[in-house]
Order: sequence, then C-alpha cells, then structure tokens
Amino acid sequence: ATASDEGNPGWGGLGGGSDSQQNDWSLGSSFGRGHFGEVWRGTRQRHAESPVGGKERRYVLKRLMDEKGTNSPQVRLSGLREAYFGRLLRDQGGLTIGTGLDHLVRFVESFESPQKDLWLVFEDEGRSLNSLMYDSAAAGGATPDPPGGGPGGGPGGEPGAHSHLLQPSEWWHVLRRDTQGDEAMRDLLRQMLLALSALHHANVTHRDIKPDNLLLSVAAPSTHPGRGDPATCDSNNSVHQEGQEGAADEDADGSDNSTGSEQANTARAHLRLIDFGSAVDEYSAEHLYGEDGPSAQEQTAEYAPPEATFAPYWHGGRTTRRTWPYDMWSAGVVWLEMLLGTPHVFQVSARTRAVLEHRLHLSRMADHDAAAALLLRGLMELCVYPPQDPRTGGESGGGGSGGGTGAAVQA
Repeated sequence: ATASDEGNPGWGGLGGGSDSQQNDWSLGSSFGRGHFGEVWRGTRQRHAESPVGGKERRYVLKRLMDEKGTNSPQVRLSGLREAYFGRLLRDQGGLTIGTGLDHLVRFVESFESPQKDLWLVFEDEGRSLNSLMYDSAAAGGATPDPPGGGPGGGPGGEPGAHSHLLQPSEWWHVLRRDTQGDEAMRDLLRQMLLALSALHHANVTHRDIKPDNLLLSVAAPSTHPGRGDPATCDSNNSVHQEGQEGAADEDADGSDNSTGSEQANTARAHLRLIDFGSAVDEYSAEHLYGEDGPSAQEQTAEYAPPEATFAPYWHGGRTTRRTWPYDMWSAGVVWLEMLLGTPHVFQVSARTRAVLEHRLHLSRMADHDAAAALLLRGLMELCVYPPQDPRTGGESGGGGSGGGTGAAVQA
C-alpha cells in the first residue's frame, strides 16, 4: 500500500484480515480526526473497477482508535458495530428493506492491519449537511468536512462539533430564499425518512441522526447499467466534471466559494445516512456493546429524545436501548435545525439562563446536570414537558439525581 507524504498510519501494507480478501488500498490524504478515529481518502490498488466520470473510484478509509492513538475496547466495539451493520444492510440489498437502501452509506469492507488496528472502508458519499449549513465565523469559510464514514466513528460523534462559533452559510441562506428552496428541504426530509424506513424495516435503530451524519451528493444514483455513480458535491456544490479535483475535495483554505446560481443543484442532492457506531438491533445489543449494553455515551445529547436524555433523572434507569421513535425525534430536530439555521434549537435566552442560575445554582452542578436542566427548560418553552404520573397528576419518577429539577426549571 502507498500513502501520501502527510503521514503513513504505520500498517506496513494493507491486506489480509477480516473480510478484505487480500485487497490492497492506496491512501491519499488524512483529512479528519474525531473522538474515535481518523479518516483517509483512498483508492483501491487491485481489482479493476469502472471509473466514475473517467476518474478513479474514490473511497473513505476510517482507522479506529481513541484520542490517545490506542485501540481501546470501547473504540473497537464501535468499529465492530459499524462493520456489522455495514454488512447487514449491504447484504440485505433492496429485497427486504425497500428503496431506502439508496439512502444509506455504502459499506465496502473491514480489515485489520498487522498492528491490529481496525479499518473500515466506505464509498465516498459527499459532504455533510452540517458543513453545508454552517460557516465558521472565525475562519470566515465553510467548516471542512469529511465524506464517507465521518471521522468520529463512535459514541457521541465529534466532541465539541458545535463548540466553535458557527453562522448560517450562504448555502443555507440561498436555500431559504430560493423559490425552490422549500421543495428542496422537503426532499431532503423525504430522503432522510426513507433511510430511516429502511433501517426500521431491518429492525435497526440508528440512535445518532444529526447533520454531521447526513451526507449530500449531487444527483441520485442510477440503477441503470452504464450510467455510473453519482458525482459528489465539491466546495462549489457543483457536479464534478472530468479534469476537476476528486470527489468532495475542498479548496485549500477550506473556503466556500459557492454562488447563488450554483445552488440549483440542491434540488437534485442525494442524501445518505452514515456512521452506525451507535446503532442497535437485537444482536448488537447483546454482543457488541459490552456488559452494560447501549448507554447515553453513544448518543449526541442535542439530538437525543427526552426519554433517553432524562431517563436517569425521572426513572433512575438506563437509556432506552432500542426504539424507533428515538430516530424520529432526532429527525424532527434536524428538520427544525434546517428551518432555523442553528444547531442550538432548544437554547434558552440569557435572561432565562440567569434565572435558572439563581434558582438552581447551575455553576455548582456537574456539567451534564446543568446542561440537562437548560435543555429541559428549552423543551418546556416549546411545550415539551416531563411525563405526568397518572396516579398523582404530577411529574413521574424522581428516583434519579434530578428529582426536583422539572419543577424548578419552570421559571
């Protein structure tokens, strides 16, 4: 195997292990690193393939490791879950889960390096909805974003993914202003629901639906022989033509040079759902989550449903292990985020935060408890309240550490 000058991951050649069947891969550049892995662009060394638009087929290779560069049991389980669901959904094809299969990431294979690192290979699927919706205010350009499986590859996605200052991008503004923008947004929602329908028909719950895990490419994939695969969105959100840079390559400075005239491609954007490191079905819940099973550590708090986030406070129990409404709540949050142009859809005002600080002493709480209190208040402002105990008419539960929080946040 070959690698770019940006750094060799130290595998001493790829091949062997798992289900790779001695395939070799050539690494390009390493372009992302998250909580549980790093991501490389690459091409296949062997087995001739039909080129896409006259160019080499592009892939994304994800190396599973933690922030210390080690392959901990938790990291490995996350990778094994992605490989398990990748094979499960790939092998079922369209026979049992319908047309929504076209909206799921295309898993290729998994393998181990001689150093026992677990690698996952995916088709290069484009750019994430998150990177298209937001610009970094500090950098003045679009946040660089990985295609394919995404760099996080594990519980909670990328830590601090929204911690830096973000502002709605020109792409989002054009989408909201354009006469066809509403239809384009509805089409993206339709595709997201088709992906979830496919998963739920296969008895799988994703548990981490968010813009980071929704990749967009231009034009839907064709099922007709000879037409090839879809081109992907580049930094200009335009279809790749022969002679341009490879799929999903950004400008060197990461800037977004899109113009209003180029946004017509949005109406033809094809959406795929990625990152199954938090997904669960009956088999994975028993065998791929360790002794404690699925937990809140694999979810992204901003998109998790209230029953998952607040279960420990009201019932003193664990996060719900598997439920299809879980994904539907997350899809609704993504839809609201697309409409509002902010990842903070449940954020409270500075005044409300000050009132809560006075009543609850948020600064003295553990960070996760303070965040939960603020989130609960934000939900209440949208008329989403804690469950009521039918016996008393009051809040149910109270066995957890936040027993009186619900009443207190009703400022």
